[in-house]
Amino acid sequence: MGSYSPNIIANSLICCHTHNADGEFVVYGDKRYSWGKVVPRVFKIAQALIKLGVRKEDKVAFMFHNTPEFIEVNCGIQVAEAIPTPMNYRYVTREVEFQGQHSDANVLIYDSIWAEAVEPVIPNLTGIKHFICLGKSGDSKVISYDEFVNSGEEKDPAVANDWKDVAVMIYTGGTTGFPKGVMLTYQAHVEMYSTFLSHVVSPRFSLQF
Repeated sequence: MGSYSPNIIANSLICCHTHNADGEFVVYGDKRYSWGKVVPRVFKIAQALIKLGVRKEDKVAFMFHNTPEFIEVNCGIQVAEAIPTPMNYRYVTREVEFQGQHSDANVLIYDSIWAEAVEPVIPNLTGIKHFICLGKSGDSKVISYDEFVNSGEEKDPAVANDWKDVAVMIYTGGTTGFPKGVMLTYQAHVEMYSTFLSHVVSPRFSLQF
């Protein structure tokens, strides 16, 4: 895919890590996270997912606020060439159960502040093989987030992908029923940003494939 990695996201991350390791990647309140700090964690998450049996085009659900963990998990899933499936953190238990089943996810990663919404339905989410919690969980079968991250290597797994592969599956707000999953490819993402930038930067701006 690129000169650094056959994976679209990994290629971009390695490029930024190589040429701007001390540059800011994530700003969260009064905390600053550099490319040099975040990129190795992304690779550890990707490797940890692969170690759990996650393969190309598998879905991995996750539930976080707009935090550094959201970013590193989302990118880690994509580096493993799986499909991120974020859950709305406003979901109540029945909605967690619905998306957990409907998405065909086989891993669910969540913040402990939503343990009360997630953990009561764990027995019903039989398709999800691994539950991972950031913080304290009330379920002994749930894997610790730190333990999970530290089980992976700081190494790009180099899982090849293509612009037509699915980059994310986002569930729409269900005003008349349960949400529906919408799949977006990497190419669709770039075209969306290209269209946006063409209005902000210049009418002549475009990215071609």
